Amino acid sequence: MSYTAVPSSSSPHTPTTYNFELPLDATGLVKLGLVVLLLTSASRWQKICDEVKQALLAERLLADDRLNSYIIERSGPDVLQRARLTFMKLCGTISTCGIVPPFIRYESRQMVAPKYGTAACVIYKNMSTVMTAIICYLFDVIDYQKNMGNIMEDTYAFRFCKGKNEYNSIRSLDAFRLGPTYSSWLNIIIVRDPLERFISGFINKCLRETMRPGACYNCTGNVKCVIEKQYERLMGDAQKPSLVHTVEDAHFSPQTWHCELRENLRKYKIIKYRGTNTAGLFDELEAELKKRGVGQSVLDDIRAQVC
Repeated sequence: MSYTAVPSSSSPHTPTTYNFELPLDATGLVKLGLVVLLLTSASRWQKICDEVKQALLAERLLADDRLNSYIIERSGPDVLQRARLTFMKLCGTISTCGIVPPFIRYESRQMVAPKYGTAACVIYKNMSTVMTAIICYLFDVIDYQKNMGNIMEDTYAFRFCKGKNEYNSIRSLDAFRLGPTYSSWLNIIIVRDPLERFISGFINKCLRETMRPGACYNCTGNVKCVIEKQYERLMGDAQKPSLVHTVEDAHFSPQTWHCELRENLRKYKIIKYRGTNTAGLFDELEAELKKRGVGQSVLDDIRAQVC
């Protein structure tokens, strides 16, 4: 379509013709506008989405810092700085983050002894069977001494207190009325060096339990295979809420996934388990239980069986 521009009458020049390409109708103009709008919107929303993801990534680190402030205070700023640099190196962007995220809400196995205002959240491969038995003992000392006796024979599958003092959330403790002696619960959690815990779990579940169907992803004792398969699980399906957990997830998932630690870390008395040093662990545990009024004869009996 062309238009002719005619100069004023005073101009000696001849008329000049200009060509303009215009949409043939209003529909074409609307379509063009929509395309521009969509492209602009897509770009804008992608930018917003990326910013939100990066904010969530930063929040993951900041949240961990808040929850672990007592460790940071004890370890000093240099340790914190190294942790930050390592985190950002591995997690420069949300799409390339290679770290299994901490504090996923996975499982919270609470064993309670209301008489002493004491509870333990047990984590697999962190002396969990023994701690379950100890809290069961304290749940009803006389009944345990009469009918069970030996803590080391109180195995997980046939545990004496099964269904009696076991709960799946720390919030369950609110249902108990503590006596005037205790204003709050003693919440115990046993933690362990992650590498040591993995090796213990690998030996137990991948080398010894060879008859279990699909044990350790059918890797037949290949530790590299197990690590790779478990990493895929932890970065994917294992993070989804589920009523049924696999044996592998239960024994290899990060310790921070257990016991509702994101919201409740400060409530726990953390005791470190160092493999063969059971006596050292019990020294610390005994000191805490004494404060709760557990008799020395009971503590001596537990020590004789456990250490």
